[in-house]
Amino acid sequence: PAISIQPPRPSEAHQSEGGSTLVFQAPTIHADTPPPSTGTIKTISLPAAPTLPNLITGIVVNSGGKLVENAIVQIVDQTGVPARAIKTNSLGRFFTSTPLGPGTYTIEVDISGLHFTPQQLVVSNAVIPPFELRAS
Repeated sequence: PAISIQPPRPSEAHQSEGGSTLVFQAPTIHADTPPPSTGTIKTISLPAAPTLPNLITGIVVNSGGKLVENAIVQIVDQTGVPARAIKTNSLGRFFTSTPLGPGTYTIEVDISGLHFTPQQLVVSNAVIPPFELRAS
């Protein structure tokens, strides 16, 4: 809060043989409290669904729901071979630019300090809705 101080003003004046004496009031101090904030609450929304089948898109958040940028999202096929590796952007979002082949994949997230449980995804020539990957 801002603080304003009023300058002192003389409250009394006394005359004596040796000169004048002024008596000042103590300064008054006021703390200006700003009005309560009417800020908006940001909600985290999933990215738009892809328009083509077999494309993957989603968002990565920590256990408290905060966006996680620069996480590596790895999509691994049934033989354990990575099919895609994607880094999340500043909004915690990730997406593939080329479709995956039909099959079952495991989605893993890697970033220092957070733990994510691998998720299984079945891709079957259909549009896949966006999804959230949340740290545990």
